[in-house]
Amino acid sequence: QLQTELRTTVWAFYKVFLKTLGVFLGVVVIIVGVMFGLATLGLASIALPGRSGAGLGAANYAGAIAGVVGLHAMQIVPRPYFTSRMQNVLWSRTGNKVMRFRSKLRFRPLLMLTVKNWLLMVLTLGLYWPFAAVATARLRLEAVQVRSVVDLDELIAAAHVSAKSRNWRAIEANEEIIRSRLSELNLVLVINAELMYVYTRQVTEPDPRQRNI
Repeated sequence: QLQTELRTTVWAFYKVFLKTLGVFLGVVVIIVGVMFGLATLGLASIALPGRSGAGLGAANYAGAIAGVVGLHAMQIVPRPYFTSRMQNVLWSRTGNKVMRFRSKLRFRPLLMLTVKNWLLMVLTLGLYWPFAAVATARLRLEAVQVRSVVDLDELIAAAHVSAKSRNWRAIEANEEIIRSRLSELNLVLVINAELMYVYTRQVTEPDPRQRNI
């Protein structure tokens, strides 16, 4: 009754990968567009009298900053999108006849939290990483809900009963193993005792040939 299963198709996973690829390409297009616009402004500033060098230098600096930010954006933005969509697919398609899971993890809150975590990890030289992991796990868990046609207290009680039965079966299996090991140990002890008895008799009793001499 409590055993759950994942019911989905392969196409659901392919859609997540394709949409993530689309997000990545969208970020690349935005970055290229921003850098192209800055380059256009820099070239247009050359035509202005007395500001040819200053305008081009400012455009170069702005383009360099935009390139660095864009490289980080290509790594930061697609990952939260993939994580949110994949979690929603996996959890929302998992359940059984009496209960199902429902995940509503959104992309924007996870993206904002990811950006915040990256900034704090850079400022603290990586010391913020444990807190970032806890915050991310909390956000992902809070997005998961359990929907059941049976009272949750009954499910919890059934889970406890199932766990106790599994524990008793494990205890009984361990007892059987211990009994078999003890029987083997007793057999070894009996054999050793017999060998020791034979050895002591051979040592303590004189040889009949020597007695005749």
